[in-house]
Amino acid sequence: MVLLAVALQSWRAPFPFRRGDYVPHGIAAKISFERVDEKETDRARDRAEEQVPFVFRNDPARLQLLPEEFRAALAEIAQTETLDDVDPAVRRDFGLYAEEDLLDLPTNAQLTYLASDPVKRFNALRQSIDGPNMMMGRQRIEEMVDDFSKFIAPLQAQGVIDLEDVRRQRIGPHQQILVVPESSELEEGRRVLLSQLRLDFQLSEAGALGTSWLSYPSLRPEIHGAVSHWLARRVEPTMHYDQVATKEAIRLARERVPDRMERFIEGDLLVRPRNTIEAEQLSLLEDEYAAAEQVITLGSRIARMSIVFGMILILSVVNGYYIISNEPRLARGLKRLLIYLSAIVLT
Repeated sequence: MVLLAVALQSWRAPFPFRRGDYVPHGIAAKISFERVDEKETDRARDRAEEQVPFVFRNDPARLQLLPEEFRAALAEIAQTETLDDVDPAVRRDFGLYAEEDLLDLPTNAQLTYLASDPVKRFNALRQSIDGPNMMMGRQRIEEMVDDFSKFIAPLQAQGVIDLEDVRRQRIGPHQQILVVPESSELEEGRRVLLSQLRLDFQLSEAGALGTSWLSYPSLRPEIHGAVSHWLARRVEPTMHYDQVATKEAIRLARERVPDRMERFIEGDLLVRPRNTIEAEQLSLLEDEYAAAEQVITLGSRIARMSIVFGMILILSVVNGYYIISNEPRLARGLKRLLIYLSAIVLT
């Protein structure tokens, strides 16, 4: 009898609903309860995930040699008398080719600052460098390199993003990026927009570099295009995507979002009339059942168990009387009797 009472879970009320049941009159909530709103919770966590910036590590050491490379390029220009005498690599770097003469495929930034008149650009570079004597020419190159070093300082501070990473990670123009020094913790990073890390934007009139030309008088307006093209050619990305840190930040952001709760008041319609109970409705009914079970007191559970146990006892007495009266061989054989009782409990 004890085993049968346990098998029947006599301390719990029966759950009467099954998937596929037809409900002609609908089902209303018997108690007020709340449950986790999975859809709204997922939407809230998706919104939190969207606010997580992409983590990029910045290593400005790649830009340290740019001033010396710029000095060498200026020296090459200073040593030549005509455009045809300039080293081909230096010509490409300063954009001293017509677009149709370029062998390699230029980037958009390079096309923006490509010289419409290569000879005119070459002469402008020469005039910026030349002095009345060799000593004056060297001094001008030093001034230009010094100004150039200060001019590119924002690149070292903010970093230059790899456009291939932008395409690969599908980073939109309005998404935030957390720029973290190469060997630092995330707390030391700073949030910026994608445009602030693109070299072409920084060189534009609205960018950090494009707005600072006037602060460096040795970089004359007539050579801005040449210097910009040189940077577009020579600057390598200083940043790389930290996938592990980004995924961890996303995980933490989603975990911090609490469950969104859906509340039902007693009498609210859980299943509409003339409907079949599907998986979603069955889950809702199970949540209501679980909430109802939580408010049942210990005394009520004991009373229910006592009633169920009493009914099992009466059934056992009636069943025992029937066996003794009509199946005496079953009552005399212990093995047969155990098999019979086990079958009752299992079924």
